[in-house]
Order: sequence, then C-alpha cells, then structure tokens
Amino acid sequence: MKLEKLILVNWGFVVSREYPFGHTTLLSGSTGVGKSSFQDAIQLVMTGGKQHINVFNSAQDESGASRAGGKVRRTLASYAVGMRDNLCVRPYGSHTYVVAVFAPDAGESAEPFSAVVAVEAAVSGTREQGRSVDVARKLYFVLPGSRVMEADFIESRKGNSITAVKVEDIYHRLRQRYPRVLPFENSIEDYLCKLYAEFRGGGKTLVGPREAEGAARAFVQSIARKTVGSVDELIREQVLAEPDFSDQIGHIASLMQNVQRLRKIATELLACRERLAVLKAHADAFLTAFEEAMEAELGEALRRQQDVEEEIQRLEACRRLALADVEKQQALADRHAQALKRATELHGTAKGRLNGNPVAQDRERLSREIAAATDGRSRIALDVLAALTGLRGYWTNWLPWPNCLQGRRLPTHPMWSGWSSMPRQSMPPTARPPRVNSRRC
Repeated sequence: MKLEKLILVNWGFVVSREYPFGHTTLLSGSTGVGKSSFQDAIQLVMTGGKQHINVFNSAQDESGASRAGGKVRRTLASYAVGMRDNLCVRPYGSHTYVVAVFAPDAGESAEPFSAVVAVEAAVSGTREQGRSVDVARKLYFVLPGSRVMEADFIESRKGNSITAVKVEDIYHRLRQRYPRVLPFENSIEDYLCKLYAEFRGGGKTLVGPREAEGAARAFVQSIARKTVGSVDELIREQVLAEPDFSDQIGHIASLMQNVQRLRKIATELLACRERLAVLKAHADAFLTAFEEAMEAELGEALRRQQDVEEEIQRLEACRRLALADVEKQQALADRHAQALKRATELHGTAKGRLNGNPVAQDRERLSREIAAATDGRSRIALDVLAALTGLRGYWTNWLPWPNCLQGRRLPTHPMWSGWSSMPRQSMPPTARPPRVNSRRC
C-alpha cells in the first residue's frame, strides 16, 4: 500500500485542499512553511493521536518543554484552530478533517481504502487574557474500497475561505456517497486495528490491539528525525520490544470498576425483578377477578337481553293479533255499512212504492185520524177529571156524609184517588151553599 493523496481541511496554517503523493514525495521549504504540519497530519492518521505514541512536531524535539524558541507546543487542538503564539486563525472553533487515501502498489491485489480523522475544537478566552483550546469531539472512519474527495468535507468555498461540513453531520454525508463507512467514535484501538488490517489486505484479516499499537510506534519512529541503525534494529526495538502494559493495566482497572458497577446494577435489577414478580402476581389476581366480574356482568346483560327480546317478541305477537282483530272489525264494519246502505236503499225504494199505493195512503190517513181522536178524548177526560175534582172538594167541605156512607170506605178508583188530598176549605165562605139537615140518603 502507498499513500495516494492527503486531504487537509482546516489543518493548522495549511491551505485546505487535496495533496497528491507519488512513489517518492519531497517536502522542502524554509522553517515555518508547514513541512512538519504535513508530517504531523500523516502521523495523526497512522496513530489516531494515541497518547504515548503520537508526538506532534517531534522533529523539533518539543516534548520536554511547553515552549521552545518562543513557540507554543503543538497539539491536536492547536492544529484544529490554527493557533500559534496566542494567535488564532479560527477563533470561533473549527471542524477539522485529516484524510489519507491509500492505494495498492504495483503487484498488490488489495483494494484502495480511505482513513478519516474528524476533530471538532472549541476556543475559550481572549487574546489579552489568554486563550485555551479544547477538543470537543473526535471521530475516526475507515472506508474500505473507496477513495474519498475534498468535496465530501467542504460545505462551500469562496476563494481561499471555506466552510467545512460539521463533524456531527459527516457520517450521514459519507453514508450517502459511499457504500461502506465504518465509524469509530473515541475508540482509537478499534480504529488502529481496522486501519492496519486494511494494510494487510482487508477483508476478514484481523489485527490485534498489541500488534496495531506496535505498528503505530514503528511508523512514528520511522518518520522521526533520528538515525536508525538498521531495519533489524528498528524491528527489534519498536516491534519486538518489551511491551508497556501501563495502558492495559489502566484499562483493566477501568474494567474492574465497570464490573463493580455492573454487579451493583445487577443486584438492583434482581431486587426490581422480585418486586416486579410480586406486582405481576397482584396484577394477575386483579385481572382474574376483573375477568370474572366482567363475565358475570356479561352473563347478566345477555340474560336481560334475552328477556327483552322475548318481551319484544310477545308484544310483537300481541300487536299482530290486535292488527288482525282491527282488520276483522274493520271488515265487519264495512260489511255492516254496506248492509245498512243496502237496507236504506231498499227502504227508500219500498217507501217510494208505498207512496204511490191507495191502500197505504188510506192507512196513513186513518192513522192520523186515530191520533187526532185519541188527542181529543184525552182532552175531554182531563176536563171531566178537573170538574169532578172540584165537585169532590165541594161535597167534602160543605155537605155532610150520608148516614149510609158513614164509616164506609169509598171504592178506590183512579178518578177518586186525588180527592183526599184536596183542602176542605178550598171554597170561600160566601160561595158555600146552605147546610142541609137531612138524614136520608
């Protein structure tokens, strides 16, 4: 594998663009033009900026002091914001990308791939009071089988001024443009293992953390401006040297702390599980009782529904019977009306026929005469009755009873029934006849 091109976006004081590399690439120039910036960018990709391995600008040997020759020691954050001597090119923070595209050399059958380191840096403080720079976020990507381009990381460009894609959006942007994007957020070990596995041909090739870290150390040592005796010495001292387990011990201690926390969480989860089991038992009992109550209510409702349906059927039968009776009565009334109409017609016909018959006319005349004679006799009887009534009162009040009738009861007759109730003094004294002293009847 060989480095085909290097893409720098917002890296130190270097112009953001693609920089192609050949089989042999010479970096030349006076002090401060950026030769070490290219070297540190390549070192960042090959080591992931891992502590105790990556040393920026190691050619100037600034590892022993914070300042050397009046310069601030270079860090990943200072490269991201372009900071030197308390001067900051990007004082409002930066989204920085260092990308290396690797391609197989002649005779190799491996596929090309790209390695991306994305850094988001923030600046606090002022120039007068002193600025501090911090790395807010750091992402690593490996894109097997893909050659990324500068346009993938630049949102817009105006002259030499660019606007880089935000670090939080770069993953989705790369996923839209390339088939395979492997992200490693703040996981340097996994990034290095995948990076050096791709150098071995990719695919299912695996590289362990120790081997990847040894390869990174060897690369850093190879680009340092030191005299290297031979390749054998380099391999013996850097690759086969006694490993430093300080990082592993710290990692194991962190894992042990995590184990303790997980054990405590497991205990709490078991207690929660027991409480949930009790709650489940109560919930099951409640659901059982609720289901039984609902079944009872449903049965009662069904029974009531059946009773209502039966009552509706009974009322419907009664209604049908009533309608049938009404229809019968209506038919009977219709027949009676027709019979009455027919009788009326026959009566009218008979009456018309009788009006033209002499016998019927004589009968009607005789009926009128009989009724008139009856009325006359009734009037005469009433007149006679009135006269007799007056005569009886006279005899009762002024004439003595004959001896032959004294002590005898007069015969009862409707004509005489009202005499006893007439007053004895109904006639005035002047009209009274003289009293007769006769003893004979």
